[in-house]
Amino acid sequence: PWGTISPVGANSVALGKRKRRSKGPHWIVWVILSIVIASVAGGSFIRPLKIRIGSDASAPATPKSKVGASDFSTAENNSGAMIESASTPDGPTDKAGLIGGDIVKSFDGKAITNEDDLRNQIAATPIGKTVEVIYTRDGETKKTMLTTVSEDEIDRLDGIAEAIPDGYLGIESLERVPVPNTNIYGVHVGNVRTNRPADLSGLQEGDIIIEFGGVPIRTPEELGKRIDRSKPRSTVKTIIVRGTERMELEMKIGVDD
Repeated sequence: PWGTISPVGANSVALGKRKRRSKGPHWIVWVILSIVIASVAGGSFIRPLKIRIGSDASAPATPKSKVGASDFSTAENNSGAMIESASTPDGPTDKAGLIGGDIVKSFDGKAITNEDDLRNQIAATPIGKTVEVIYTRDGETKKTMLTTVSEDEIDRLDGIAEAIPDGYLGIESLERVPVPNTNIYGVHVGNVRTNRPADLSGLQEGDIIIEFGGVPIRTPEELGKRIDRSKPRSTVKTIIVRGTERMELEMKIGVDD
């Protein structure tokens, strides 16, 4: 009787071993099958992910529009973005007739309340697009059309200007100030260097420059750029306010060494 029990136990163990061995090949078959399918598909399970990662990492930055202004600042009471100067000769800002001191209220139909609004709107505008700009100058609302350009075009125009000798006056400590008894701003001259072109032309410390070469002067940056653009040894009509008197000077331009 006992002999009949041992074979049954042995058979049970053997069957158990056979069942465990049967699981091994079953799992391997699925792994091999998955590899074969992936190979036949040409790695399509992995490739899309690689493409997405590669394209994000290597995609060039989208070129942004430029307008050729030196900078912007937020106007009083968040009433717009003030242009510091039309820094690039023949650039978009310059061609549109905009100058330092103009306060941009709207750009391409979008309201502008501060400097970041304007920077963001310019960056979002396609290169070469012509947009309407609504702005105020000396309290008067005006509008103009401006066409954006690429950074390469700004660099090209700046390069042309840099190849030409800069004008020079010999004035320092410039400050944007309100002109007494008016609704306009001008540039207060804090220092006139002795025996320099401005001094020899009659400009004095404390004078407020409000126009230079027919261009309204409302910021120190704009005045500086206009002086730089002036042809050395030329004469530029300059309107100033001295005390309560409005005067016109013939400013002889020197050479900036």
